[in-house]
Amino acid sequence: MVFGLDRRYDEAVDQFRKTTDLDPHYWWALTWLASALGQKGQFSEAVQNAHKAALSVGDHNPWPLAEIGRAYAASGKPADARKVIAVLEQLEAQRFRGL
Repeated sequence: MVFGLDRRYDEAVDQFRKTTDLDPHYWWALTWLASALGQKGQFSEAVQNAHKAALSVGDHNPWPLAEIGRAYAASGKPADARKVIAVLEQLEAQRFRGL
């Protein structure tokens, strides 16, 4: 995570790949891997890893979904990004209804 936050994306990708080699279903590492790949402009691979993260953690977690939407938006796919935003808004409404 520190590499990604320090904008050392190549090193972040290397570390997250090592982590996901150890545990291919570790959603947090997959999500951060997607983020680092997106920062490097590798949007297709970012989306793939964020989808793996979403499948690993279930559809109740907004983090991987947000990475999917961010990769779509950054790669020039605003319609796909808006679909993800709609899903996130539905999730928000379900989670925080009545608070």
